[in-house]
Amino acid sequence: MAEEIVTILQNILVFDIETVPDVAGGRRVHDIALGDDAGVAELLQHQRRIETQGATEFLRPYLHRVVAISALWWQGEQVKLNSFGKADDDEATLVAAFFQFIQRHAPQLVSWNGAAFDLPVLHYRALLHGEAIGWGMLAATELSRMRGLLTGAQANRISSVLHAYGPLPRFRATAEKLFTATARDKKNRAGARRFVLAESVGKAVIVPDVTDAELRTVIEWLLARIREAGK
Repeated sequence: MAEEIVTILQNILVFDIETVPDVAGGRRVHDIALGDDAGVAELLQHQRRIETQGATEFLRPYLHRVVAISALWWQGEQVKLNSFGKADDDEATLVAAFFQFIQRHAPQLVSWNGAAFDLPVLHYRALLHGEAIGWGMLAATELSRMRGLLTGAQANRISSVLHAYGPLPRFRATAEKLFTATARDKKNRAGARRFVLAESVGKAVIVPDVTDAELRTVIEWLLARIREAGK
């Protein structure tokens, strides 16, 4: 346990994202064809105020576009402060660079409100730009439904939002390959699989006790959805 804590403390990424309203996404999700971008952005914020009874005009995570990702990386005795990508990189490049870094270095992530905003935004944007993250989000949604964390209606709502961003990318994998890959996930600790599941729409929780049987069931469900998408 002590060695695990030391390892985590020697590899920390403190990150933050900057966003603007995703007007193009808002047009697709809400079927808005008319109006200039400034007007549509104002309309989206007005709709949000109505949804929250005036509490906020801050848009839901899936309606934000990433314009910058900056981070402080503490690894061993080195501390580096930088931004992902270059100033003129597009959003797809920035998001891909972030996830490639996470995959390569598997740091402990630290952020302000990252679980409720930054990470959901990054996952949605990765989905939009063709990353296979969308399939993982669908699998996590189904697993949340299987465990009773989400109702069927809530799971369908999340699924519809994911599909609203367009067709998910195709990929080929066997059930055994996917099952084995979960053992190498960056969220795991001390050999135990850990999953980020949804307790409700917009609220996530880390679950450390997903059984092999549950995992194999959701993998078969996922592969069936992938086969359907390929028809």
